[in-house]
Amino acid sequence: MAVVAIMVGNAVSDVSFPAWIGPAGGTVKFRVLAGIALLLLRVEGVRPGEIGLSRRLLGPALLAGFGLWAALNVVAAGLAVALGNQWGFGLILEMPARWPDVPFTLFTSLAFDFLVVALVEEFVFRGYLQTKVIALLGDDSRARIGLGILAASVVFGALHTPAMIVQGASPSGIVGTAAFLGLSGLGVGILYELTHNVYFVALLHAVGNTWPLVADVWTWSGTAVVAALVAVLVVYFGVTFAYRSWALDTDLTPVVERSEASQPARSDGVDPSGV
Repeated sequence: MAVVAIMVGNAVSDVSFPAWIGPAGGTVKFRVLAGIALLLLRVEGVRPGEIGLSRRLLGPALLAGFGLWAALNVVAAGLAVALGNQWGFGLILEMPARWPDVPFTLFTSLAFDFLVVALVEEFVFRGYLQTKVIALLGDDSRARIGLGILAASVVFGALHTPAMIVQGASPSGIVGTAAFLGLSGLGVGILYELTHNVYFVALLHAVGNTWPLVADVWTWSGTAVVAALVAVLVVYFGVTFAYRSWALDTDLTPVVERSEASQPARSDGVDPSGV
């Protein structure tokens, strides 16, 4: 049911409509997806907090997300200076917007990407689907956990293709986009597995959707864009491991640790069985 809803929603979300229909329709679509995932969790007797949607995780996620954004901008500015490319704070205001004609364009785009798109997609695909697949496979080995992350990532990439089919994209474009999104989902899936904080990976997802940076690194060419990609990966994983290291030493942000009995054991003593 959730898969069908995602496919239908993605297929119609990018069809041309008046400006206000975009954010309104997108919000409705993602609210439906979130509602389906919440219903499935309720049926299975699992609380949202057990998969990383606890309110106590939001503050640390926002702090880590701000640190990530700041680090990315420092790195982007440093690379731009070293490589002789343009940079400046004004470029953040020039970032592409989803709906250029809606009021408060930049704010609307950023808010929609985090509060609607990224948060719901990470809840559905990482919080629910990835956790469910890993539990079904058995989480008593890294290989099975990795297979669960891979499976959820493939689904994530595949379910973004109906919109491209509706728009008449070429087969190579559809496959390429699905592969790129699958790889992106794989990376985010690993970051979720390291932190089990949906808010945190949603922020990373939203930054990756919008790239509010002082340098437009993805328009660079040759070794410059390769250096930017490597730097972004280092920052993403560096901030994640820093967050994880801190989280393991405090009871404010419990991190799920896999147990030999194939049931997640939590540092706060909560038994998240039932997923």
